[in-house]
Amino acid sequence: MVGSCSPCSKDPITSVTEAFIADTSPTKIYLGVGACRDDEGKPVILQCVRETGAKITGCDFLGTGRESVSSAVSSKLVAGSVKSVNGKNSDVIKGRYAGIQALSGTGDCSLFAEFQKHCCPESPMYLPDPTWSKQVCLVSSVISQNAPDCSFFILRSCAHNPAGVLY
Repeated sequence: MVGSCSPCSKDPITSVTEAFIADTSPTKIYLGVGACRDDEGKPVILQCVRETGAKITGCDFLGTGRESVSSAVSSKLVAGSVKSVNGKNSDVIKGRYAGIQALSGTGDCSLFAEFQKHCCPESPMYLPDPTWSKQVCLVSSVISQNAPDCSFFILRSCAHNPAGVLY
């Protein structure tokens, strides 16, 4: 059974990292996938990210810690995110949406795909374009201008780590 499975196509984004690792130049600088890094290879946290973190630390949707967030706090964050995307008076948010907080983009795709498979297997799922190729393997759909009723959409505010917002 496993022998008949084919691997996902090689991700062009991760090939940047592979090329960096293969490069033997002593003066190379890593500008690839993930966090920006300093001369010692440590992640650089941009000043704007530090300032934003300081500003939102007291917001009630973050709770007391960033690693363990209660379901009530998570619900406020999800509801606020949906309102931000659709507008707080949009018909979309009047009892006709669902949202979940997940760890990482691949984490959200995986949770979403499992939910869809068990609850609404005939409903199409749409990903942002561009997105990581490993996420396309999980979902295997593309965005459409005319999505049918009961479609699933993954929306991201940003997929650029140094910007301070992952998803």
